[in-house]
Amino acid sequence: MTNNNSGEQLVTSKQFMKKVFAGKETGRIPFAPAVYEHKAFLIDKTPSEVAKDPELLTKSIFEEYSVYHPDLLTVGLDVYNVEAEAMGGEVKYYPDSCDVPVFQGPIVNSETDLKQLSIPEPRTDGRMPLMLEAGRRVREKLCSEVLIRGAISGPFTLACSLAGQERIIIEAYKKTSFIKDLLEKATQVILKYAKAWIDIGLEMIMFDSLASPPLVPPDIYRNIIKPYHQKIYGILDKFELSHKPLIIGGDTTKISSELADVGADLLLCDYNANLDKYLDVAEREGISLRVNLDPQKIKNGAPGELEALATEVAKQAKRFNRFILGTGVLVYDTPVENVMAVKQVCEDRDIL
Repeated sequence: MTNNNSGEQLVTSKQFMKKVFAGKETGRIPFAPAVYEHKAFLIDKTPSEVAKDPELLTKSIFEEYSVYHPDLLTVGLDVYNVEAEAMGGEVKYYPDSCDVPVFQGPIVNSETDLKQLSIPEPRTDGRMPLMLEAGRRVREKLCSEVLIRGAISGPFTLACSLAGQERIIIEAYKKTSFIKDLLEKATQVILKYAKAWIDIGLEMIMFDSLASPPLVPPDIYRNIIKPYHQKIYGILDKFELSHKPLIIGGDTTKISSELADVGADLLLCDYNANLDKYLDVAEREGISLRVNLDPQKIKNGAPGELEALATEVAKQAKRFNRFILGTGVLVYDTPVENVMAVKQVCEDRDIL
């Protein structure tokens, strides 16, 4: 439960975030750390062990919620591997180290390979059923307290996994039919997986960080990738979701206005992007904005330094009621006390 220290009735994080998404004053800053491989650290397991076991994944999410009490919760660990693996690719696991599982692609080397790719069934293929089962278990205990999202890949990043990043970028520059056909198939996979999350009573969060500049110039995003983002969010708009996030890491300042136009209602301003520009875009479009702190600084900094960093960002963004303070993907062995130092800033009413 969330205490707003004002004598008002306690509210859940779920109720609190709905006020944030509506642009209402809340009395504190929402906190949304990016806990993926760090989930495994919290239960003293390796990322590969947790990624392959629904019981361990469920346990790690419960521990994440118990330790950090984030205002948003995500079911997922190696989020960019799941769809590509379910489509026939291989993932390398590291059961004896803290390394994150790695997709062993590409698996699409020709038009023939692309045509032979099938759309996976979330109930049976790869680790999709494992992820959904963990989502069901988390929902049973926490759905009344916190908004829970299932993690899905974005179409461009999935295409890069399937056919190789270098080739996909070349194909995008050339505007070939291959890139368009592959993005279309990736979009079908993503929508089917998103629908599976929604069907079990969860929401979704889409990650497409390989679509970020400078490797992908703004005109490539606008002409090649954006139409598929618009298609996905146009379809998701038909469902009763509290929010529809699009998370693209890196310095996406140059495409911020384009991202605000795809139909997502929560965007990411990563730690190396221009916060003032993003605040202007989010205010103009009436959407929510998550602002990430550098995960390397959170891992290596002293708690006092991190409180100062988080306070600086919070003061810069405090004029915007839909502001959420987050982190980049936390390194596996990030000290818990460092994350809690950031959370403490979020609960400081004097900042607002």
